[in-house]
Amino acid sequence: MSTPRTFSLTDPLPHGVVAVQASAGTGKTFALAGLVLRYVAEAGVPIDQILVVTFTRAAAAELRVRVRSRLAEAAAALRTVAHAPDAGERTVAHAPDAGERTVAHARDAGHPGSVAEPVDRPPDEVLALLASTARDGTLERVERAMADIDAATITTIHSFAQQVLGTLGSAAPGDLDAALVDDTRALVASVCADLVAAAAVDDPAGVDLLPSVGDLEAAVATVLGNPGIRLVPDLDDPGATPAAALRRRLVDLAVAQVHRRRRHAGTVSFDDVLTGLAEALAASPAAVDALRRRYRVALVDEFQDTDPVQWEIFERLFAGADAGTALVLVGDPKQAIYGFRGADVHTYLRATAGPGVARRTLATNWRSDGALLDALGRLLAGATFGSDDIAFAAVGPAPGNEHRRMTTPAGDPLPALAVRVAAGAGLEQTLAGKVTTAAADRAVAADLAGHVHRLLDTARLPAGADGATRALRPADVAVLVARNAEGRDLQRALRARGIPAVIARGDSVLDSEAARHWRWLLAALDQPADPARARTAAQSCFFGWHLADVAAADDAAVGAVQEDLARWAELLAARGTVELCAHLWAETQVAARALATADGDRLLTDLEHVAGLLRSLPAGRRPTAATLLALLDDLRAGPAPDPDQDVTARRVESEAQAVQIMTIHTAKGLEFPVVCVPTMWRGSLAAPRQVLFQDDATGRRTFDVASAERWPTAAAARRRRDLATAGTVGENLRLLYVALTRARHHTALWWSPTKDGEATGLARVLFARDGAAVDPHRFGAARVALPADDETVAFLADALGAGDGIVDVSPARRRGPAGPPWRDPDAAAAPTDLRTARLDRLPDRRARRWSFTAIADQAEAVGPGGPGEPGGEDADDDSLGDARAGDEGPDVPGDGAPAAAGTPGGATSTPVPLGDVPGGAGFGELVHQVLERVDFAVADLGQELERAVAECLRWHPWPVDTVTLATGLLAVVDTPAGAALGGRALRGLARTD
Repeated sequence: MSTPRTFSLTDPLPHGVVAVQASAGTGKTFALAGLVLRYVAEAGVPIDQILVVTFTRAAAAELRVRVRSRLAEAAAALRTVAHAPDAGERTVAHAPDAGERTVAHARDAGHPGSVAEPVDRPPDEVLALLASTARDGTLERVERAMADIDAATITTIHSFAQQVLGTLGSAAPGDLDAALVDDTRALVASVCADLVAAAAVDDPAGVDLLPSVGDLEAAVATVLGNPGIRLVPDLDDPGATPAAALRRRLVDLAVAQVHRRRRHAGTVSFDDVLTGLAEALAASPAAVDALRRRYRVALVDEFQDTDPVQWEIFERLFAGADAGTALVLVGDPKQAIYGFRGADVHTYLRATAGPGVARRTLATNWRSDGALLDALGRLLAGATFGSDDIAFAAVGPAPGNEHRRMTTPAGDPLPALAVRVAAGAGLEQTLAGKVTTAAADRAVAADLAGHVHRLLDTARLPAGADGATRALRPADVAVLVARNAEGRDLQRALRARGIPAVIARGDSVLDSEAARHWRWLLAALDQPADPARARTAAQSCFFGWHLADVAAADDAAVGAVQEDLARWAELLAARGTVELCAHLWAETQVAARALATADGDRLLTDLEHVAGLLRSLPAGRRPTAATLLALLDDLRAGPAPDPDQDVTARRVESEAQAVQIMTIHTAKGLEFPVVCVPTMWRGSLAAPRQVLFQDDATGRRTFDVASAERWPTAAAARRRRDLATAGTVGENLRLLYVALTRARHHTALWWSPTKDGEATGLARVLFARDGAAVDPHRFGAARVALPADDETVAFLADALGAGDGIVDVSPARRRGPAGPPWRDPDAAAAPTDLRTARLDRLPDRRARRWSFTAIADQAEAVGPGGPGEPGGEDADDDSLGDARAGDEGPDVPGDGAPAAAGTPGGATSTPVPLGDVPGGAGFGELVHQVLERVDFAVADLGQELERAVAECLRWHPWPVDTVTLATGLLAVVDTPAGAALGGRALRGLARTD
């Protein structure tokens, strides 16, 4: 495949099919937003005729924000040109800060992290181009696009498919009213259990040939999650063993049964939506023509994560369209790490290598220091990532980042890449001479904690273009692991050194200790009279008994527990889950008891998380202990396929500055100043559990559903398994690439020669070398020859050119905490005189519902002297008179006489224009309706308000005439809004604001 040309946002706008390869940190999102801006401003494409598709809701939301921001920047630049025609080249906007989601953006999406430091940026080429080539109408098109941004189709592929199917009406296959379900794991489990049981009853003699229910579930889930996948053995394959043929028949039956049950239940899966759209477009050329007229430009983000059905949709819609349309495919095959969700990187390769496809690449990295890019080039140059067509592509640093470095306090640069080796004598080894996994885990965890400790003590980060620096903070450090389970030991090692560390979006909270405590309690609430359940619940955080307490408890003590359980069960039945949780927290001291444990923050966070899940019991289900236990079982059986939507994923237990431990999949798209990659040495690739492979003969992704049966010959089975292993190694290499490209200044990487480690992607990039260069033959071998343990450091130092201050290769320090723990230099010194705080008053625990109006009224009515005076003790209304949907008082016009116009309490002053109009929630809705319809920047605002008021009063009648309400709202719009808006009034805000 030829080398693609460098993509520039100032090149002529793309037409036809263009594939843009965007390596990590090269400004993919910025490029997409820039293309939308140019199509709108230059080509005059209305924004509702541009389709932007990505693969997660979070990414779609961020793209919409980025597009809106670019349009606003362009409008500001074009207004400057309109007022000063000679200022076209003096744009003040700047180029992208990272290209993908920075940690600042990630924090808004629920990802913790540190804020990117300011960097000197060159002028924005796109804005300069628009400013210098602006024609009549350019600014108007941009402003119209800003006003119509909500009409833009910036969405996920599944949402786009749903929208299109909804417009096809009766031409769409399936039930248009079917409910979309996130996951069908429970349905698959039920179907598979039924089929295996039925097969065993029908043929008792063939029971030994049946797969287990779990194996059949896994196979069916794989088929359902990979639309368009080919299955082997074929049903008529004479070489298939009886067991292999039976497995294939059962898989086909199960898939058909799942689809049938979905139809009967009126549900549809995400993959069904895509398959249905592909079928509809294949059957309806008119629908294809209509969509081509609807969308003149289509931009597909994260295209490396597509699958054959998704590409079939885009290809049919846009690849064969006329020259007036454009299909831009943006992605990076080196970051294709979602094969377990059905993504197929080979679909990307076929699509981008097709005839007539123009190939481009983004060549500037806006994220990392020049030294770090140099180090990664040494490590990865010559490497491929699952296919010879997925090769490492070197990129250059952005202007201003060439010489940027992380330094010591004295200003000496620190290494950009550190390779830490846990090998050699002193580590427990297997009989085969490999380091045991347990020994490697301990050594790597201890060394990682020490490495982070040293960096926190010595490292300083760039903090601006003027050479300023700042100290490295714990939140600047990310520890990336392949699986959530790998993070616990690392977190403990960091905390043992006094370094705060949290696991971001870890494993399921339903697998936590807190969930176990809740289950003990709920089981006891279901049968409070059962003494065994009561004794078990007594060991939970809600009672705090120890085993010795349980053993010593007499009937009276157990009876007291049962009385509490019976009372709580009655409260649950009468008042619901919300009241039960509030009562438990108030009565049992569970929070204090949890926080007193060694990992109290984690335990309390999980307890509250499970409580939140219990409070989500759907309306209509009776709140009992049994239904709450069933709810937890349902959530456990069917987690959301998209981690961004998984309500059971454990929350971060602290908002304090802390090292972030997360999976590489979670970290994709994020960036951090310092990244540690401690677990990619693990050898888990030698025997993939399922045989999925790219069939060279058919060019299709293929799944051998009966691979365990070794059919039809051992040689063929080995061939398929080798292909599957190669695919797994390719994904492992891509996972390693994602991990290594998250850092701005420093990456630390660990290696240990454990069992099967020579089959990993990390072993290939480190040791499949002839000197400093990667050897393609060694790189493609099933296993890589490793140097002797005592030669590993020297081998890597020579291969990576260590010693020049850019790369450091060192043996791992295998001891645990040594010396004093890390102390936060910014933390205030602890007081020397510590005493137990005592509460000198009883907190008011009365239940209330609040609104903004009630709070404002309370602030005026309560003061230090008494109700209605400064300092009054209490002016609350126990009647819950404000506990309504509205917060503006009575809904019925005229219900209660209004206070005298003017000041609160009826004091006479300048009349308020709307002071005599009855208030209420309905009046508030009417005012909102009017203000939402009016453009405050129109020339005749009074007339515009009268028109809007007259229209809204038709649908929201209220005892007020049009002129009075319009005049009063005109005064509102003209009244200065105070410091929050810089003294401006609403009239100064355009609709686009």
